[in-house]
Amino acid sequence: MSVSSSFHPPLSLLSAYQEHFKSSPRWVRAPGRINLIGEHTDYNLGYVFPAAIDRFMWLGFGESKTEGITVVAADLNEKAHFLPGSFDDHARGWLKYLQALIMEAQAKGLEIPSMEGVLGGNIPVGAGLSSSAAMGTGLIYWIYLHNGREINLMDIARIAQAAEHRIGVNCGIMDQFAVLHGKSGQAVRLDCLNLSFQYAPLDLDEYLLVLINTNVKHELSGTAYNDRRASCEQIVAALKDLEPGVKTLRDVTENMIEKHRDALDPEGIQRVTFVLRENARVLATSVALENGEYDLFGELLYQSHEGLSQEYEVSCGELDLLVELAKEEPAVLGARMVGGGFGGCTLNLMLRSQWEETSARMAATYQSQTGLVPDIYPVTAADGVGEWLEETVNA
Repeated sequence: MSVSSSFHPPLSLLSAYQEHFKSSPRWVRAPGRINLIGEHTDYNLGYVFPAAIDRFMWLGFGESKTEGITVVAADLNEKAHFLPGSFDDHARGWLKYLQALIMEAQAKGLEIPSMEGVLGGNIPVGAGLSSSAAMGTGLIYWIYLHNGREINLMDIARIAQAAEHRIGVNCGIMDQFAVLHGKSGQAVRLDCLNLSFQYAPLDLDEYLLVLINTNVKHELSGTAYNDRRASCEQIVAALKDLEPGVKTLRDVTENMIEKHRDALDPEGIQRVTFVLRENARVLATSVALENGEYDLFGELLYQSHEGLSQEYEVSCGELDLLVELAKEEPAVLGARMVGGGFGGCTLNLMLRSQWEETSARMAATYQSQTGLVPDIYPVTAADGVGEWLEETVNA
């Protein structure tokens, strides 16, 4: 699968490759992702509604004459070398993740060559836009190409997900799925219970999706993420003994929770209740977009954020502030945090004709109250991971 759009690797990455290496690279482009709605539902086997976006990670690798793997993280101006099968738990974050990816690829029987390459792009790290999923799926995609394997998107997604688990993030499949299955102009509604999915045109008429990055990332994210997953799993485990037919959280209802409230952990009840309601919001959003009911879509975004902030408790003051500022703007129909939480971006549904002045006002107020300068990114849905072929672009 080649990428035949006008998007191409930044000149800085092409120059970095030429500066460090003599081999001929093969380039893979991997997008970031947004999730319209359905946060923290994927690892609970619920519904999600993501889209790949037009911000990208680029990976260019070639075969090396030096044993092992040499990588330049161009955006960080860092270079590392390691042997396949090695894993340093104390390595820098991006390097530890690469080592985990190689180990998981080996475990699936993929041949790992001696390789050298660069990576970088314009997906902001820590913004909740899945820069790690882009890097992970992009690297595994490259290895598939090198091995001459038929591209299997779900296998690639599972390998990248397993690498996240290896480094301690017990994530679901949404991020990897979204960046691999993205289509220009489309979102995809995924059922994480059985991995069935359908595309939905992301035609917002006079509206536009705008990300506003808080430019904070609180360090609670890794531990808190895993704790919330465990809390939901404990409720399911308890209900399995109390209600016949309960196998996963998808079998649980709010009536069941109320019936057995005294036997269940109060915090777990709060978490699970959010997930059940968030699943319902995904389905409602799908219908709203199909019918062009953008006011309803916006209200569902606000409801999602309220639940993420108050019930699931994965927001933070900076995210909450941006959502409150959105509510003061007539040109914004809805907003919510996007991604794992504790920092990163809010997703805002804005009037296309007023998005620049609206987001500028919000940014100015946010800066005056926090001392932080937010970044603003209007986004559109993009194609998923694929190989970039220069001759296709120049044809």
